[in-house]
Amino acid sequence: MTVVLIVLDGVGARWVRQDLMPTLAGWGAEGAVRPDGATSVLCSSTYPNFASIVTGSLPVDHGMFTNEVVVDGVSRRGSELGPNVPTFLGETSEVVVGDQDLIGVVAAYSAGRHWPPSGEVPAGTQLDSFGYVSDEEVTARVVESLERRPDLLFVQLNGPDTAAHIHGPESAEAIDSYRSLDRCLAVIDSAARSRWEGNLLLVTSDHARNGCSFAANRSPGVGAPPWVRGHGGSRGHGGDARGAWLFAVRLVRRSAGCRAVDDHR
Repeated sequence: MTVVLIVLDGVGARWVRQDLMPTLAGWGAEGAVRPDGATSVLCSSTYPNFASIVTGSLPVDHGMFTNEVVVDGVSRRGSELGPNVPTFLGETSEVVVGDQDLIGVVAAYSAGRHWPPSGEVPAGTQLDSFGYVSDEEVTARVVESLERRPDLLFVQLNGPDTAAHIHGPESAEAIDSYRSLDRCLAVIDSAARSRWEGNLLLVTSDHARNGCSFAANRSPGVGAPPWVRGHGGSRGHGGDARGAWLFAVRLVRRSAGCRAVDDHR
């Protein structure tokens, strides 16, 4: 059995709907789900929460309170340091992420395989507006990893987070990114079910987002609250610690003699 842990960056529980993300909503209906969402650690941003996910510890223990860490008075990217405590990744694990800096954040070097290799995106890889790997590219790497049947496959998909940074979490662009992400999840679903039975799928988000708006003629960051500055656009967002979520489902091949098992809570 392969345990597949997928973290959907910035996708809040309120977007897990049949009309918007049918694959994701279907997984929730097929397995065990917490529909009211969960709570992320603070600060409710990507790197502290990914460090908590892979270590099972709080920022006070793993040392990553924000995306950047101050060491000896100098601000450094969390990807340069990684967590202070061990992770659950090992030689029989594989890691595939869209945000290449997460390779360092989650200490993916301890896994048997990780992609992008050494956190360097291969030439010719399709990137999004922030320079992260597109969800479609990540999905292709996930399918390749499933062929190898690791004990644990850890995945991050980044598309909606980028869209929300630029346009706001309730924008038409963000809505399109949720739909696009769900199509990628459908590809992963098909690959997992068609290759073998009994996979355990865990799906969560690292944080959600709250929308907020400002006067359209303001320059990015001018007059905006500090948590919005630097993200650009007249529609900003703030990290939401209350909108994260988690559910689990055991994937089996869809046939007359097989059904999902929903006892993984």
